Amino acid sequence: MNDELEYPWQFPVFEALVELNPSQLPQKIAIAEAAILERLCAFECAADRRERIALDDAQRSLTALKVVQE
Repeated sequence: MNDELEYPWQFPVFEALVELNPSQLPQKIAIAEAAILERLCAFECAADRRERIALDDAQRSLTALKVVQE
């Protein structure tokens, strides 16, 4: 995994952001969104503000990527 990635859920987000094949992009985005959602569900009990900010940033990035794709 990339040393720059601090949390495991960031890897599928990174893969979606660097995907160059338009036919693969929707699947990569869906996988990344699922990883974020899974972590957000588990995050209810955690109080790590840095990770919450990273999750929010990742969601915004994926939303922007979907808009560009359309």
